[in-house]
Amino acid sequence: MRSNHFRKALLSAAAALALAFLGGTTIGVADDQFTNPNKKSGGAFPTAEEVGGEVFIETKGEGDQVPMDLPLETLDGEETTLRQVLSSGDKPVVLNFFMAHNEKALEELKALDRLEQENPGLRVVAIHLGSVGGKLTPDTPMASVNRTIRALRQDLGVNRVDTYLDKKSYAVQALGLRNAPATFLVKQDGTIVKNYLSTQNWADDARQKEISQFIASS
Repeated sequence: MRSNHFRKALLSAAAALALAFLGGTTIGVADDQFTNPNKKSGGAFPTAEEVGGEVFIETKGEGDQVPMDLPLETLDGEETTLRQVLSSGDKPVVLNFFMAHNEKALEELKALDRLEQENPGLRVVAIHLGSVGGKLTPDTPMASVNRTIRALRQDLGVNRVDTYLDKKSYAVQALGLRNAPATFLVKQDGTIVKNYLSTQNWADDARQKEISQFIASS
């Protein structure tokens, strides 16, 4: 009962976030080097003029580099970057971008948690896009996205996946994301080996083979 109530409350709180992702009211757009995050605060997806005539820029894929200077925040509220996150471990990384309103994405988080447990040579990092708050219970305000995602992890039983926040969704433009969840296999130097632009069945034989090859080649 608690889990169902939690999910319903969280989905209700995140409804505006879902509309924002589609309509562009809270999806932030940063400049190329993320050196001036106040240049465009909030904002929409990049305009056609900004990307040379195409509204959606090409999604980063095999051989591309992830944006190492992408500004992130820990669940404890400390500022960091994707570079620091990747360099803090010695394993190849499954990098997942998700949004709290998407139930399939939440189920995938649980699957990714199991994936890390089953593959000691692998590290999974999840990054939440945007800000979501609201009330998880009728009398308990949870205005902080940090607290909300922390509570969500606990409710899902996710305790291995390192989780960070991209509150202004800078990754949307930096990686050319058209939806979330999206997952990337990334070497420690930031090189993308493969991308998955929808939810995946990580227990599938094909995914398991790809993960094994990824670990062996990194």
